Amino acid sequence: MCLGLLFALCPASARCADALGTPRPMNVLWVTYDEEGEIKTSGASELSLRISNNPSGIPLVAIGESQFNATGNTCRSSAWIACFVASQEAGKQLSDYEFLYGMGKGLVDGPSAGMTFAATGLTILEDRPLREEKTALTGAINPDGTIGPVGGVRHKLDGAIRDGVKYFGYPIGARLDYDPVKDQFYDIEEIAAKAGVTAVELADINDAVKLLTGTVRKD
Repeated sequence: MCLGLLFALCPASARCADALGTPRPMNVLWVTYDEEGEIKTSGASELSLRISNNPSGIPLVAIGESQFNATGNTCRSSAWIACFVASQEAGKQLSDYEFLYGMGKGLVDGPSAGMTFAATGLTILEDRPLREEKTALTGAINPDGTIGPVGGVRHKLDGAIRDGVKYFGYPIGARLDYDPVKDQFYDIEEIAAKAGVTAVELADINDAVKLLTGTVRKD
């Protein structure tokens, strides 16, 4: 079972149509982190987000799966919170849009995708281009737009490094990641720097969008 998700956004699909009457797509690359005893693995897969106008006025957040019941309830809950936060930050209502996430292959669960769900949605709603360099982040999303802690940050960073990510965002306060199996702390920014990656602590959705796009939303 996947314990965490890490997403690296692909710049090729960053720009969206001016009108939300045509769904705005954004493709992302995500890394799963699985733990079975002392065996920890991470690997890359694909995810997509499409947002379009919602004529019904009834909130709609949908998750497309490659197999039946592949997405756990915690991940689904994170998607709903993320869409609410992204809509509020954009000055809109959740019911103004239809959100469709395509989860790709495998069984996934956990809150780690939350901030990426939210930041990706807000980037689409504000029609912002992504930075040229491959960027990834991990962290839960809270209803007030702040980022929450997640596990396995070091292992997710390892997956991002293998996938060629240049910027890595993670929850504030999680720079020292503890591995209970080896009873050892790892410095996230030190590991990232050795691999030529810039690791950045994130406090909220504004920090996340800034990292993804290279531009500041608010003063």
